[in-house]
Amino acid sequence: DADRQRYLRELHELVTHPEIRSHLTSLTVALLAAVPEPTHEEWALWEQLLGPFFKAVAEDRTSTDKLANMSWQNFFSSPSWFRYAADHGFVARWLSSGGGMVDTAVQYLRLHQRHWPEVVVALLEPYIGVGGDWPARLANIVQWSDQVSSRQFFDFVLRLIDDGILDAARGPIATNSTFWSLFFGLGQTRPEWIPELLAHWLRRRTLIAKLEGKNLKDEPEFDHDQFAHRPIGEGANSAPSQFVYHVLPIVLEISDEATDPSQERPKRDGVWRYFFKPTGHAGPLVATFEGLNTSLRSLAKEPAEDLSAVILELRRRETYLANFLLLALYAANGSRFADEAATLLIEEPWRFDCGLSDSEYWTAMEVVRAIFLHCSAEMCSRLENAILNYAPSFERRAEGYKSAGHACFTLLSSIPSDARSPIANVRYRELERKFHKPDEAPRGVTVEWVGSPIESKATGRMTDEQWLGAMEKYRSERREFRLVDDEMRGGAIELARELQTYVEKEPERFARLALRFAKNTHHAYHEHVLYGLKKAEISSGLKLDVCRKAYADCREECGGAIAQVLGGIEDPLPDDAIAMLDWLAIEHLDPQMEHWQTHAGEGNARYREDIYQNGINTTRGRAVGAIGDLIWRDSACIKRFDSSLARMILDPSASVLSCVAGTLRAVAHHDIVLGLSLLSRMNLAEDRLLATPHVDNLIAAALAEHFVQVRPIVERMLRSQEPEVAESGARLAALSFLHHSEEAELEAEAFAGTARQRLGVARVASANIGSEKCRSWCEKRLVALFNDGDQAVRQEAAISFRYLENAALEDYADLIGAFCDSEAFQDDSFSILHVLQQSLRRLPGMTCSVCEKFLERFSDEARDIRTSRMGDAYIVIELLFRTYQQHQQDEWTERALSLIDRLSLENVGDVGEGFKAFER
Repeated sequence: DADRQRYLRELHELVTHPEIRSHLTSLTVALLAAVPEPTHEEWALWEQLLGPFFKAVAEDRTSTDKLANMSWQNFFSSPSWFRYAADHGFVARWLSSGGGMVDTAVQYLRLHQRHWPEVVVALLEPYIGVGGDWPARLANIVQWSDQVSSRQFFDFVLRLIDDGILDAARGPIATNSTFWSLFFGLGQTRPEWIPELLAHWLRRRTLIAKLEGKNLKDEPEFDHDQFAHRPIGEGANSAPSQFVYHVLPIVLEISDEATDPSQERPKRDGVWRYFFKPTGHAGPLVATFEGLNTSLRSLAKEPAEDLSAVILELRRRETYLANFLLLALYAANGSRFADEAATLLIEEPWRFDCGLSDSEYWTAMEVVRAIFLHCSAEMCSRLENAILNYAPSFERRAEGYKSAGHACFTLLSSIPSDARSPIANVRYRELERKFHKPDEAPRGVTVEWVGSPIESKATGRMTDEQWLGAMEKYRSERREFRLVDDEMRGGAIELARELQTYVEKEPERFARLALRFAKNTHHAYHEHVLYGLKKAEISSGLKLDVCRKAYADCREECGGAIAQVLGGIEDPLPDDAIAMLDWLAIEHLDPQMEHWQTHAGEGNARYREDIYQNGINTTRGRAVGAIGDLIWRDSACIKRFDSSLARMILDPSASVLSCVAGTLRAVAHHDIVLGLSLLSRMNLAEDRLLATPHVDNLIAAALAEHFVQVRPIVERMLRSQEPEVAESGARLAALSFLHHSEEAELEAEAFAGTARQRLGVARVASANIGSEKCRSWCEKRLVALFNDGDQAVRQEAAISFRYLENAALEDYADLIGAFCDSEAFQDDSFSILHVLQQSLRRLPGMTCSVCEKFLERFSDEARDIRTSRMGDAYIVIELLFRTYQQHQQDEWTERALSLIDRLSLENVGDVGEGFKAFER
């Protein structure tokens, strides 16, 4: 301000002098971009700086001039310079120039729409209807726009909706975004605009349905948009007059067109065919209907609101939707509309058929309840007679004879008993004996937890005798759900779950109660008592007695629970308990089939559920697991279960055998030779069994000292046609080589094998890279695997750096260098950057090399918010400043600072924040 010429001269020198460091140049350009009142002299400098960028864009190529690119990024985000460029015709010239400059200008407009919405609209309006790429460009601007920035821009959006330009528009970020997610916040900032938006959207969706040849009478699909309910509801609640004014006409128009005139009254249309109490995730059509319902009720309560025109439009129609909205309006202010509503119902009794799907006369009931006491005696009598004589067509047909009188009964219930005539009360009591109670308020579609048939506040006070009585009452094999006090109540299974909570609190009391269970007590009670006793601190003898009782009464149904309790008892088990486990593990019928092999879906494709997860959810699998738990704790149990083990290993079920392998691991824990001997005799016919956790871990534990015994299984796994088995085999082959370097044949076969086999090798190499003993082999394999043809293999190899968080990274310079030049770095730059970032040691100077490689390969991606590289770029900034700080006056100082300059020049990440942190 004091010396304008000096300012301009020094500004020019700072951004053009070759000896000025780039981060200082970047700071100067940022200062220029921030000027609040741009001048022609400053624009002349921008023209010089931006010239190479504009030239490249005009020629449809990427600019390689880093200063020009950095200058454009600063200019691009400046609101003051946008207004200057727009006012002086530069933006309009870019839009009309053709080529890449058009798209660049569109992105420029998109950014500044929130700053200068009217300017943006004026520049874009000439391109509505032009065709070509312009519809997509205009939609892109709206998708990223601030719709409430000005009324002019909102009108522009409405015009684009009408022209079909926003037909496919969706929220710009989330994968589940929709049209209405674009306007999700509009209801809070400008709710009065929502009705207009909705009306334009409905007209456009109707036109699309017609263009697609859809008949509105046949339930055309508008949009299942989960984001519509909130903004539409906010518009109805905050701006009811506007909602009715804009939305009601198009809704009635659609409903009329979608109605079959041959139907009996009230006529349901094909768009709003069903009426449910809405939920918080209702689609736009349900939200529209509910919005009109809410708006009309709200306006009806305003005495000054003239609704005569609205009522006339609704009364002249015979559709269900129009009648519903009309009666809802009447019901909202019974004193105001009493005689008018009563007269209408008397003269046109078909209107009584009005409610929601789970309470079909509810809205009519609301009207009668609201107006009855405000009508004259004569009008009340006439309305009551209309109800007494009313019978919908279904009740008059042969198939509806059981429902005859239901509508009358329900409608009469809305008249207070002391206001009903004697004849009406007699009729009401007569129908009450038939139907018990009238329809209640609609509940809508609900999802509820089915609770105990006896409430918790009652079960907490129940005596043992009352518990036994309750079990006798609720002992049905079939689950029976009852609706009690607006809560779902179940039967035996739900009461048994309730019982378990008390077992856990008072285990001894309920254990003794279980011993009194009748022989025919539902098995769920036994089962949940056992579940509650599993970890209870009561005597082992009492637990055993409960297990004996359940075993005697319902061992088929409760076998798994019995086994779990027995497996958790730490005292030596008596012989009868051993016999129980033996029978459950060997003789029980569950599983009778291999669920993981069940056929599902078209084409009978195998349902690949986890074998072991199947196994631990079967009775034999749980019993086998319980035996394993006992053996882990006491080696003497091996001999006690000797015959059981011999039979268990021959089980026909692969899912059970996956659990048997866990028991063999327990045996091997005490006697590895016996464990491997049992494994060698085990039924291993199913290849996939070999890749289950316990089999895999048992073999891995034997590799070091008993490789000869398990080598045949490793070979079989390695050569299996099942991908997951082959991967496990390759991993075991690689591990065996680490234990026995002379056994290189299987490891070499795995490394030269399929992608899944190489993945197994990569897992071993990654996990052991930090071991000095294994390092040479691991590095050799990882360097090769970094460039593997399979992405999953490369990613697994990249994970190796996560095992080096506490290592001296300088020692792994060759490995890191190879990684930065590899395909794996392309897939996963985060792994090495994260390890460097988390290191508590002084960063090695080679950190500069890693960051340099990142910039060479990914600088373009690092400026793109849609990619993960942008997040990586912030780590790069942190690493370079740390390296610069930790390597003052050595060979890395200049290199780190030059890379910081490069970050500034190429506008990668937020270097400014890095400087602030460094200065702090």
